[in-house]
Amino acid sequence: LPGVTAGEGYDQILFASGGTAPYTFVISSGSLPPGMDLLPQGRLIGTPRQTGFFSFAVQATDANSVAGDRPYTLTVATPTIVLPATTLTDGTNGASYFATLNGASGGNAPYSYYFYGGALPTGLFLNGNGTLTGTPSESGDFSFSVIATDSTSGTGPFYSTPRIYNLRVIGGARPQ
Repeated sequence: LPGVTAGEGYDQILFASGGTAPYTFVISSGSLPPGMDLLPQGRLIGTPRQTGFFSFAVQATDANSVAGDRPYTLTVATPTIVLPATTLTDGTNGASYFATLNGASGGNAPYSYYFYGGALPTGLFLNGNGTLTGTPSESGDFSFSVIATDSTSGTGPFYSTPRIYNLRVIGGARPQ
């Protein structure tokens, strides 16, 4: 079977021969990755939520109830999580601030966002949902980095490359 990346759609048709059509297909041993399903017509579909190697056998039964099994292995690769750039609006010292980072992609939602380095102004916080909230209590230019993770399970890593963001907070005295 062709491999797939976690979080990407998959659609593959399995075939049987040597009997009398129509055929009915079922998983006879092993298991599919979470998020995948084998339809009775032999269509393997879904969006895998776990990485790894998944071995399973498929049994095809023909119109005369004659059955045969065939082993398969499906490889689900680690997704690439992408955190796109976001232009942040300026904040004002002492005023409530709210901004949402552009959403991550790749892998499986939901995504979580984490402060990775640099500096946020005092009073401003990065929330796990990718929002910046709070009331900055200092002025200046701030640069910080964020990573995003997805909900894929299995062998990782499942996080983005750090993305650098810049934020200006105006008003009050600017640090020298």
